[in-house]
Amino acid sequence: GDHDHPETLAEAINELVAAHETIAEGFAGEDPEVVHGPVHDIGHVLEDVEALVKKCELDEDTNN
Repeated sequence: GDHDHPETLAEAINELVAAHETIAEGFAGEDPEVVHGPVHDIGHVLEDVEALVKKCELDEDTNN
């Protein structure tokens, strides 16, 4: 697609944290243009997280 995919779960979590911070700052500043991109991109990262979690060797309880 038109965006990079995280290669590890840690990268995905970092992207989610960064998006959260940008979105929070945008809403606090009442600037909807600042949050448009991150809100769109966060959905893609969340989709990637599912696949990345499956790649991790976590026990069943942790994985759920």
